[in-house]
This record gives sequence, C-alpha cells and structure tokens, in this order.
Amino acid sequence: MAIMTNRSSDTDLFVFEDYNQRIAIAIILCIIFIVGAIGNTLVITAVGLSRKLRSSTNWLVVNLGCSDLLTCLSLPFNVVALLSRDGWPLPGWICAANSAVILVCLGASVMTLALIAYNRCSFGSGTSLCWVGPTGILLRVQGMLAGYVTSHFRLV
Repeated sequence: MAIMTNRSSDTDLFVFEDYNQRIAIAIILCIIFIVGAIGNTLVITAVGLSRKLRSSTNWLVVNLGCSDLLTCLSLPFNVVALLSRDGWPLPGWICAANSAVILVCLGASVMTLALIAYNRCSFGSGTSLCWVGPTGILLRVQGMLAGYVTSHFRLV
C-alpha cells in the first residue's frame, strides 16, 4: 500500500539558496550576454552592409538577430537580480520592462523561426504544401509555443 504525503512543492517557488549557485548562473548569463551581443550585432551589420546578403530569408535572420540582441541586452538586469542578496535592487518598473522585453522578444524569435522555416520550405519545394508533413507540424508547434509564452506569463 502506497503512503500518500502532503507535498506543497508544486506551489512553492524555486529559490537559489546557495549564493555559489547564483554566481555560477550569473557567470553563464554574462557569457551569453557577451557572445550574443557581439554575434547578433555582427549578423545585423553583415546583412546591412553587404548587398549580396539582402534576401528575404536574410531579412528574417536580421529580425531574429534584433530580437535576440534585445534579449541579450536585458540579461545584465537578470544578473543584477541574481547577485543581489536583498531582492530586486532597482525600481519595480525596470523589472516589469525587462520581463516585457524578454517575453516579447521570445515570441518574436519563435515566430521568426517559423517564418524562416515556411520561407525555406515554400521556396525549396515551389508549392504551398509546407503546412503538411513534418515542417507543417513544426510550424504549428512553434506557433502554439509563441501563443502560450505570450499569453500565460505575467509581466509583474
């Protein structure tokens, strides 16, 4: 016979109790910030300066780079929050704006990836049958994920 226990872990918030864990996550976020900011800036600059790279797919890649760059630029605020021992040290509106930027850019990234997949499929096959098969399933899943992310998370 199984013993049932009353666990409230499903409703508890996850908190980093160990400050060393916070430092490790902060270092990882700093590395992502540096590499992401440099890489996405180079992608945007390359497509902007080179006429050979100006295609419809590459403009979608620029859109993806812009949303990822904004996401990377919001990571230092998360590092500040992680390393603060007394909670969020900045005004509350910065926390809300940072959350909004991350969620909007996440939705934009997912939708841009879906558009790139559709663009590549339709130009590669010459038909509009891209909504059928594995690519169609991928596009639908990405669309549902973007809808879920943008509608189920609170900003404040």
